[in-house]
Amino acid sequence: MGMMTDDKRAELMKEREALQAKEKIDEATPLYSRMKSLSKYPITPEFEGCVTRTVEKLLTDDPREATEPGLLLGNIQCGKTKCGDDLDEIDRRYWEEA
Repeated sequence: MGMMTDDKRAELMKEREALQAKEKIDEATPLYSRMKSLSKYPITPEFEGCVTRTVEKLLTDDPREATEPGLLLGNIQCGKTKCGDDLDEIDRRYWEEA
């Protein structure tokens, strides 16, 4: 294989920048911002607010003192399963990195 040309290097750098811009990773919340950037579903302000409030509550409560399971309530097809799956994924990744 030959050396990479300047044109090819510039093309690869441009591709990399486009991918990074698409992901919009926030250094303060890398898992959540990556999840949002890769989501197959639209992230509405209501959904984002729900996730944010839920995570804040989960972070302020000591999970070792939990006496009841969590429960998501909502209308049919409103995103309960997706929200629960997203929270599970955030939790799983947190413990993998800890």
